Amino acid sequence: MVRQPATFGSGLPNATAKVAGQHVRLDVEVAVRWGRPLPQTAAAVRSQVAEQVSELTGLVVDSVAVGIVAVAADAPAQAATGAGDEDVT
Repeated sequence: MVRQPATFGSGLPNATAKVAGQHVRLDVEVAVRWGRPLPQTAAAVRSQVAEQVSELTGLVVDSVAVGIVAVAADAPAQAATGAGDEDVT
C-alpha cells in the first residue's frame, strides 16, 4: 500500500466506518504500487484492517470493502552519493 498526499479531498489511505451496536462495516480506499497483484493486495488489506480494527476497538468487523483507487509508479532511484546531490549555498 502507498500513502498519497491529498490534492483534492482526503489523501490515501482513506477509510469510513458504519457502526451499529458492536458491529462495524468499513470502506477503505488505498493506492498501490504499479505491478502489485491487485486481488491479493486487496485481500491482504482487508484482512489486516479487519484484524487491527477488531483488536483495537473490540468491535465485530462484519465487512471491509477495499477500493484500489490509485496506482503509483515506483519512486525514482536515489542518485549515488556524491553524484551531483550536494547542497549549493
